[in-house]
Amino acid sequence: MEMYKGILRCEGTNIVDEDGRKFLPIGFGVGGALYPEGYMWQVFGGPKMEEKRCESPTYMYNSIVELVGKKAADQFWNTYKQNWLTEQDVENMARWGANHIRLPLTCKTLMVNDTFIEEGFQEVERIVSWCRRNNLYVVLDLHAAPGGQNPWHFCDSDGTARLWEEPEKYWPLTIKLWKEIARRYANDPMILGYDLLNEVVLTNGHKNTELRDLYILITRAIREVDKSHIIFIEGDKFATDFTDLEPFDSNMAYSYHLYKYNGPSPAKKDIQKYLELRYRWQIPLWNGETGDNNAKWWTDDIRLHKRHNIGICLWTHKKIHIPNQPYIIKLVPEFKVVADYIAGRGPKPDAKFARKALMDQAEAMATENCIFQPEYLEGFDWYEHDGRTALYLDINAPIDKRVDDLASRMTLEEKASQLANSCDGIERLKLPAFRDGEVEHGVSVIGNNDPEVGIATVFPQAIAMAATFNEDLIYKTANAISDEVRAKYSQGYMGLAFCSPVIDLARDPRWGRIQECFGEDPYLAGVLGAAFVKGLTGNHEKYLKTIAGPKHITANSWEATRRSENVNIDERSLWEYYLRPFEKCLELTDYHTIMPAYNGINGMPGAANKWLLTNVLREMFGFDGYVLSDGGAIYDLYRAHHAVSSMEEAVALAIRSGCDVSNGKGHREYVTEAVRKGLLTENDIDTAVKRALKARFYLGLLDPQENIPYYEIPAEVIASKEHGEIAKQVAIESIVLLKNQDILPISKSDVKKVAVIGPYANSTYLGTYSGHAPHVITLEQGLKDKLDGVAEVCCEPVMEGGFAAQIIPKQCFETPDGMEGLRAEFYESRHLLGTPVLTTTVENVMFDWRFRSPIPGIEGESAWSVRFSGSLSVPVTRRYRFSIKSDNGVRFIVNGRILVDEWGYEKPRTCSAEIYLEAGVKHTVVLERYAQGEGCHVALGWDYVDEEKLNTALSMAKEADYTIVCVGTDRTIEDETTDRESLGLPHHQAELIKQVLHVNPKTIVVIFSGSPISDIWMSENVPALLQAWYPGQEGGRAIADILLGDHSPSGRLPLTVYRSESDIPSENCYNIIDGNMTYQYFDGNALYPFGHGLSYTEFAYSSLRTDKETYTANDVIHVEFDIKNTGSMDGSEAAQVYVRVLDSNAKRPKKQLAAFKKVLIKKGEISVIGLDILPDDLYRYDEVNKKKIIDSGRYEIMVGASSEDIRLTKVVKVIPYVKQH
Repeated sequence: MEMYKGILRCEGTNIVDEDGRKFLPIGFGVGGALYPEGYMWQVFGGPKMEEKRCESPTYMYNSIVELVGKKAADQFWNTYKQNWLTEQDVENMARWGANHIRLPLTCKTLMVNDTFIEEGFQEVERIVSWCRRNNLYVVLDLHAAPGGQNPWHFCDSDGTARLWEEPEKYWPLTIKLWKEIARRYANDPMILGYDLLNEVVLTNGHKNTELRDLYILITRAIREVDKSHIIFIEGDKFATDFTDLEPFDSNMAYSYHLYKYNGPSPAKKDIQKYLELRYRWQIPLWNGETGDNNAKWWTDDIRLHKRHNIGICLWTHKKIHIPNQPYIIKLVPEFKVVADYIAGRGPKPDAKFARKALMDQAEAMATENCIFQPEYLEGFDWYEHDGRTALYLDINAPIDKRVDDLASRMTLEEKASQLANSCDGIERLKLPAFRDGEVEHGVSVIGNNDPEVGIATVFPQAIAMAATFNEDLIYKTANAISDEVRAKYSQGYMGLAFCSPVIDLARDPRWGRIQECFGEDPYLAGVLGAAFVKGLTGNHEKYLKTIAGPKHITANSWEATRRSENVNIDERSLWEYYLRPFEKCLELTDYHTIMPAYNGINGMPGAANKWLLTNVLREMFGFDGYVLSDGGAIYDLYRAHHAVSSMEEAVALAIRSGCDVSNGKGHREYVTEAVRKGLLTENDIDTAVKRALKARFYLGLLDPQENIPYYEIPAEVIASKEHGEIAKQVAIESIVLLKNQDILPISKSDVKKVAVIGPYANSTYLGTYSGHAPHVITLEQGLKDKLDGVAEVCCEPVMEGGFAAQIIPKQCFETPDGMEGLRAEFYESRHLLGTPVLTTTVENVMFDWRFRSPIPGIEGESAWSVRFSGSLSVPVTRRYRFSIKSDNGVRFIVNGRILVDEWGYEKPRTCSAEIYLEAGVKHTVVLERYAQGEGCHVALGWDYVDEEKLNTALSMAKEADYTIVCVGTDRTIEDETTDRESLGLPHHQAELIKQVLHVNPKTIVVIFSGSPISDIWMSENVPALLQAWYPGQEGGRAIADILLGDHSPSGRLPLTVYRSESDIPSENCYNIIDGNMTYQYFDGNALYPFGHGLSYTEFAYSSLRTDKETYTANDVIHVEFDIKNTGSMDGSEAAQVYVRVLDSNAKRPKKQLAAFKKVLIKKGEISVIGLDILPDDLYRYDEVNKKKIIDSGRYEIMVGASSEDIRLTKVVKVIPYVKQH
């Protein structure tokens, strides 16, 4: 067992040694070691309390004396004590992986009246000495207190809890006993602590305040002789009720007990109230007694507690004839006769028979005579290594043991080398290289930091996936992506670790990264996020296909100031909204990595937020993987947040807070120096590196390839036809029909000519973090393929998409030396000082330097500047409006006149200015820009639209049977680092729609965007609107299928489309509740509500029913309803179930999504929909008591086609859950 220094103590929520090294107690309660309990002996009384007295130790002892006499009884008891627990048992426990025992004590063996029994203390010391020799810690547990702390048999009471009924007599005895115990063990480093009272049950109106008073008196007495050891206190009602038991000592912990007799494996909900107790008071938790169940239950119980950083003690190591622990003591048939007599259920045996039965049973108690059940030890990671190879290379060993062994062989420098997102291998240890990547909607190539990984299927962007409301399809998509990842990994092209998906929430529709997330609802994001993670990680019983986990925890929803911003958020919004998708995702599936947000939360940046990364993520949520910082976030602690004064301090703060691996400069470069300076210990590094290394073992990177099925995935899956069909299906199911005035679908028999107009008619923006698609089908191509031989498809884009009608083209520019384009001079300073370090010619100004610098050898976030210069020739004489998109300081000069001067402004925005220019004249232009920090893009455009192209488009529109206008956004409007400046379309695109509609009333608008477009005029005047998002490589085919009626649209809005910016608060408002944000609290009239989406067919909802009328908070509310397709074609319907809490003393959501299901229903058929609602998904956070609350009272269940299109309702009742022991 690992050795610890000094007496263990409490520090925050951990138990630590003298050096601050964390100790997590995992062990056995050795019930029966010093005195018996009836049920362990097969002595079972009747159901009434007075009938259970036979199960108490004193009653059993007296019964045996009465049967065989005191001499024979003493002989039996001596043999019993010698066999029930031996030093070999203690040695076995240590070998199995236990690090402590809980030793139950009874007052009757330690004191009589006011006098201590030395023989009893010697029995205790005998067992403690075995533990010392085997490096097992001991918790001394007063299992049976003077007078009895509850009326039950196991505390040796007479049926009355006299500790509470006669406190004047029994409190002093209890205090005296504990002081004596503490005196004897005050300086013993192998004593973990004192469990003051086992399983208290307060009776006859007694309250927890009395229990706390007694605990304080006992502790004061202990502290007179022992200042050092931990005090463990249990709650009332069998250690489950900690009401009013606030901490009173600086070195104490809570001990609860957890049993679920014949119940399912324990889950987070079973320990939630204890997690909240720890969170509120910030002291350690220890599950001091649990078990009495099957082997799988034991394993799941241990792993649950380890995940949540809670100590655990299993009860117990052996019992007679009961098969729910490691050892079963065989029941001697004759002993059963004795046991039945003691229990009052059988005749009295004669003394000779009884003596033999007792002695035979005592011999059967010896471990070597018991039935051993090793399956109960799986949770302890027990493994006997044969030594033929290094333990970490033994594929049969438990992963935690392999990780520990590997870490023990690494130098500090080697450990530091593995604390980066992409790191080299260590040849001497056979540890391969490891790297991460992006797979939000397919294998992505990030800037020029990645090697060329070739083509890959590009699926629709994440926001489009969310619009499908199809959990199964999202899983299928992620599974296809991970197949391509594995195939490419086998070719040596890429890594296997990904912080995907993005499950941040679109609380503000102007946020630039909405395209990457799953919308504004925490439940939807959590469920779809879990489906995506499952698809990425695979379903093999041992190996993960990839390492996957979400980002960016939490409240990452504004780009402009993300690297330095501190976000102040109320606790209800934090827990009920921003944190909830990460919690829900983890409840549905394990994820093994996660990325914190750049921004600070209530005063501390994400990468160094111990509250977030440790108290919440690990201890409350149970996350068990490694935390990876966002790119450059460790540097930001120093540079942007000014939380520290050096990079060594930044790394130390991050690692101590729970950020294990750095993305970009950080841990790898500064860990060793931080240790040398005393800012970190090597134990701190071990914690981080073990978390990081664990992922390598999950992936099988140190195991023979033939053992891992994912190496068999062929290269042919990459960009395969099958994956292309999945991409098309996602696009089809994501398209939202916002409006339709009997114009869609277009009938092939009625159409001869279709005009496709607008900037996205013959181009498709794939969205951020896209890969290299094998092809991209535009809407023009999709319609031509569908209407080949049926109708003419003509196309005129007219203008470019994005923030300006056109990026000024190269033919309009001339460099000072007469070449086409502009001269670009780059300076290694912010203010264009000195001599340019790089001079080149560029075609135009449209650059995105994200993740890198354009200057070789200059880091991407260093300060640098650029001057573009040359002359400009305009096509016609008129007044021109120039637009510059930049996220750092910029200056624009035409003919010596400064049109734009925002040199000190460092937020993404569009700068515009107008000037009258003549054609046929060369106008001098200078555009200057500097980069400071993350700065990554600059673009120069104007409002010029070619009149000839516009007239051609309008002529096409006028002659066509139908005109389809393709408008939207691109990376110049919304992207990472770029928030939207308005909710509407760019002006030039909005004007194009008006002009086209004027000449052809049969105009359909298709919107290509990653976030909602608010345009009241368009909504009121255009007869048909489709939201197509960024639809991926097959988008053109999918949209064509929808337009022509091959599929009925079934996409639903995963966010609210507001009417205008006036409907939303400022970007600095993070209080969802008071800010009336998202569909949950918005009290205005949305342009299109959350969940909205029309169909070509009709669906009738009916017969809403639930399995009960009243539920407890721990129940599952099962709802069923019928949907009939009453229309003229087959179609899919995204049924949505919302809930409103009617009885609450706090402001609750108007409604919140609680379940959903996408189902294909053929025309004329009925589908029965069954869905489950979990009350836990509807909790309210109590800011005063720091815990989740399930409001008691009426809950209205609402079923419908959108958040505003509710078809069915029913009210049920939810009452608090009361735990029974």
